[in-house]
This record gives sequence, structure tokens and C-alpha cells, in this order.
Amino acid sequence: MNKKVLTVLQIVIPVVTIAGVAAVEGFYYATQRCTDEVPDTTSLYVYAVEHEFGELNQRYAKAMGIEPKAKDRLITYDSIPEISSWNEVKDIYIFSDAACEAADEDYRAGKNIKLAVPSDVMFYYGDCSGTWSMFGDDEAKNDDRSHYGEYMVFDTGEDSFKKVYEEPDYFVYYKYDPSTWDSFLTELNDYLAENDASSDVSMLITTRSKPDASNLQMKLMYEFPASNYDSAHYSKIWKESYNKEVGMKIVLPSVYFVVFLILIEIFFARLKKPRKQAG
Repeated sequence: MNKKVLTVLQIVIPVVTIAGVAAVEGFYYATQRCTDEVPDTTSLYVYAVEHEFGELNQRYAKAMGIEPKAKDRLITYDSIPEISSWNEVKDIYIFSDAACEAADEDYRAGKNIKLAVPSDVMFYYGDCSGTWSMFGDDEAKNDDRSHYGEYMVFDTGEDSFKKVYEEPDYFVYYKYDPSTWDSFLTELNDYLAENDASSDVSMLITTRSKPDASNLQMKLMYEFPASNYDSAHYSKIWKESYNKEVGMKIVLPSVYFVVFLILIEIFFARLKKPRKQAG
């Protein structure tokens, strides 16, 4: 084969190959990597979906080197007094089925009611708590958390919930207090019995600092790996671990292509090497 043709092929094949691989890997990374925003907060949210030590928690625990004490242990209402006593915990806000039921009855009766939701729930945990589907996410996403204190209050007087600065009629979340805990459980159990229902814990936990929040998240994962979580620390570690895995899926094929290109170069070098004339 003509040496000029070989030289052209020797240049074109690697260039086309590199460009193709770069395009494919770039597209894969752009579409597969996690781009979720890490919440800038010192609070955590606890909820229950999988009811087991599932893939999400496994990734976080592996990245942090946590081996859970009992992989099927789930946070229940009986766990809350214990958790409230931990040094890292500031306050706990528990979703109240009974309060929501009472508010819904008033709403259906045509009454104008005002509902209070912890501000952190609306600003950072609207998806996992379900509050964005109830109140709408624009109220939080297009606002500034620093403008609000402990709660956001919503008025049901309009066709859609409207944010107001007034005293609420109902608190969607009960703030844990040992002196009223038994009353809360009584109301919850009455609601469950009347409606033949069950209830998983859905709650916000606030801390005093980011180190406290990180330590609390790790402690909860160790003690209660079957519950689901969302927090700054959980999201950050999970995101880093996942994106690292996506990156490795790109690196390994790249190594194979480099080897392939080296073999191509060796092949063309041999073709271009002058052959010895016989005799």
C-alpha cells in the first residue's frame, strides 16, 4: 500500500476514534451524572419508602465506611424520644396525620384555615415530604429562606394555597415535647383506628451546626438503616460516590481504546517499514 495512504490512515483513524469516543463519553457523563443540588442546611429529613437497607442507603453507608448495627431497623414513633435525647439534636418536627385530618375536615366544610409548615421542610425537603405537591414549590424555590423563621403559613382561602404572615389554625408538623408526647400519640392512634390506617414516621430534625448535622446523619444510618434520609451530608456523599462510579465507567473503556490505538499505530508502522529485497 502507498506510504502516503498509510500515513493518512495512520492519522485519520486515531483522530476519528478519539473524537468519537470523546463524544460518546461526554454525552454519557452529561446525561448520567447526578446534578442534584445539595441543600445548604443543618437540618435532616427522615421518611420511609423502602422499609429496608436499600440501594440509596447502601451507597452512602459504603462511602462512609458505616456498617449498620441492624440492617432492618426502621425509625418508628417509639424511637423518637431516644433520638431527641442525642446531643446533636436541637428540635424534631413530626408530620401529624391527625392534624391534617382535622384541617381537611374544616376545609371540606368550607372554612378558611391557615396551615403552618416548618420552613426547612418547604425550602429543602419538599419532594421527600410531599409538601411541594400540596402547597406548590414556587413558594419556596422563588423565595429566600432567611426571610422566614421557624414556620411558613399558608392560607386556604383562595383556589390555591397562599403564603401569609399570620397565626396558623393548624400545625402540619407536631414539634416534639416530652410533656405533650403522650397526647400526640393518643391522637395519632385514634386517627389510625378510626381510619383503619397505618403511619410511617416522616419528620424534620434540626441541629445547631453542620458538624452536628453530619454526625447525626451518620449515627442515624448506623442505628436505623432501613429509614430513608435527605440532608446536606447525605446528598453530598451520595452524589460524590455516584459521580465517581459514573467516571469510572468512562475511564475503563478509555483505557481499552488507548490500547487499541497503540495497536493500530504498531500495525501501520509495520506496514510502512520497507521490506527486505530477496537476493
